[in-house]
Amino acid sequence: MPIECNNLTKSYDGKLVIDHCTATIPEIGVTAIMGPSGVGKTTFLRLLAGLEKADSGHISGLSRKKLSVVFQEDRLFPQLTVLENLQAVGSGAEQWLYRLGLMKAAAQYPDELSGGMKRRVSIGRALCFDGDVFLLDEPFQGLDDSTKMDVMDIFAELKTRKAIVLVTHDHREAEYLAAHILRF
Repeated sequence: MPIECNNLTKSYDGKLVIDHCTATIPEIGVTAIMGPSGVGKTTFLRLLAGLEKADSGHISGLSRKKLSVVFQEDRLFPQLTVLENLQAVGSGAEQWLYRLGLMKAAAQYPDELSGGMKRRVSIGRALCFDGDVFLLDEPFQGLDDSTKMDVMDIFAELKTRKAIVLVTHDHREAEYLAAHILRF
């Protein structure tokens, strides 16, 4: 069942951020949300995730779906190692450490990691949680080109069986993942 967003409106302190947005997100595949900064892309993801409530309109098709989220900022448990951060949310930690090039960092803590490594741990957490829907808010920022391609390949594999909603400013990411583009 696709995710249906009907006539969504959201404002903050009287400033309209999302104005009567209607969109369909397929049950399988990638939908890229694109547009300039400040037009409501992250707010739209937060509405999908249930972290914000729309002022009006409604979202259907998510009530029975498990959501994996990668936020713009890395949200890691500082007291847990890389491995423990992944294990805390689901299974397959070792597999994702390997796929994300983090095996040598498994025993390190977040404050010992570079920005790109923290980003990969955040992505690994979402992969371990293994949602039906992946909500990705600029997930590839801070990754070098080679690592970015490796991580995008993971999502290219997942798109054949999962719904992926990707916020990006980079049309090449959307094209690589053969995304349906939703412009804000």
